[in-house]
This record gives sequence, C-alpha cells and structure tokens, in this order.
Amino acid sequence: MDFREDLREEEMGVLEHYGRRLSSLAGDHLSFDPHHEALFIIRGGLQARAIDAGGKTVVRMYTTGEVLNELSVVTARVSLLSVMALVPSESLVVSQDSVDALVTEHPKVAAKLFRHFAKLVIYRTVPHRYNNHNPSTFPALRAQDPLSQAS
Repeated sequence: MDFREDLREEEMGVLEHYGRRLSSLAGDHLSFDPHHEALFIIRGGLQARAIDAGGKTVVRMYTTGEVLNELSVVTARVSLLSVMALVPSESLVVSQDSVDALVTEHPKVAAKLFRHFAKLVIYRTVPHRYNNHNPSTFPALRAQDPLSQAS
C-alpha cells in the first residue's frame, strides 16, 4: 500500500520537510528511534525483524511506497527489532513530534497520514483470505469475523 497515493506533490513536500532523509546501502542497518519514528520508504527495499502480537519474531520485506513502524508515531509502541536495507534505499524518518506538529500546522496532510495509517492497520490485521494481498479490494468485515493478531 503506497503512502504516496494519498498525498499530492505539495503535500509530499510538506511531509518531507517534517522528516529527515535516510540513505542506506544493501546490508546497512538503519538507525532511527523505533519508539518514536516511522519509516516511509521513498525508494528501495527494507527487511524488518519484529515481534508480532503473539510474541513471535517475524521477518517482513517492505518496498518503495510502504510505511513501517507507523504505530510508533501514534502510540510509541515498539515491535521492531531491526531494519536492514536489502538494496540501496532512501527512507523518510518521521518522528512522533513531527506528526504532532503536522496536526497543528498542516492538519489536512496529517489527516491523510492518519487515514493511511488506519488503512495499514486494517490491511495488516484482516486475514489475507479477505484481501488477497490487495488492500484496495477487501470487503467490509462483519462484527463476528475473526481478526488476525499479526501486524
């Protein structure tokens, strides 16, 4: 799910102003604060080791346009253990404080980010049999449908 689809060019510029660019080579471990910062992948691919809701260590791959650790800027809840570049990559690191500033200084951009975060949470918690790995095609869930605990 590409965060850039929700932002116009000038809104992307606003987001970039509130974040910091982080370039990495293949094999580099990214340095950021997993308690208070999210990563927006501008280009490239990353591998993240994390702890899922069940307490298991999982490895996930992320690519251009994806966001990881988005809940850290909302709740300061950390599940990431490490993030490593798979190929030369560039990410935008956005802190919890920056998102707070966006809310007051650029509320429309912040609203779009929060909507995107909400879509990510839904996509990552809805069992894949519903969404077939395509976040734009999943149906609305009924209250009795089970939700996966993995993020």
